[in-house]
Amino acid sequence: MRVHFARIPRPDAGARLLLLHGAGGHSGALWPLAALAADRGFDVLAPDLPGYGLTEVPNPGAITYPHWVDCVADLLREQTAADARPLVLLGGSMGGLLGYSASARVPDAVDHLLVTCLLDCAILEKLSRGSPEQHQPRKKPQLKKSRANAEQSGVSASSTIDLMAWMRGVQVHHGAH
Repeated sequence: MRVHFARIPRPDAGARLLLLHGAGGHSGALWPLAALAADRGFDVLAPDLPGYGLTEVPNPGAITYPHWVDCVADLLREQTAADARPLVLLGGSMGGLLGYSASARVPDAVDHLLVTCLLDCAILEKLSRGSPEQHQPRKKPQLKKSRANAEQSGVSASSTIDLMAWMRGVQVHHGAH
């Protein structure tokens, strides 16, 4: 499989942002948000998930939710090995649930996890063509940053935030860390 990525490289950025689209989407649909994030100082990466956009797969009809989780978990491992800068993962809808599931597999790779419009977990049975219980995260993601640190940044795990307002307030530090 060859995964296509849309990227706004910012080698001097103090943090990276990985954007995950929802079902039926593609990286280009996230481009306005990617441009805003790059303007705020993030190095941005947005993959086309297998079966969507320009990502090539041999049998698109055989793709299941666990394949997407494997793909994103592998991407998180690769990104962590290649770059030590903090990583913010932002996913919408299915991309949010996917970000949550992949973060549970590779918790040390993600500094902040932002998700919106999470899918109902009951739909996993259709997505995975199997039991939803077998595809739930093995454990709740324990991210590098504490809840207190996240809340100091204006992020609360228990409340809805205005994402655009939060991004306008984000201070990304440039240079070596």
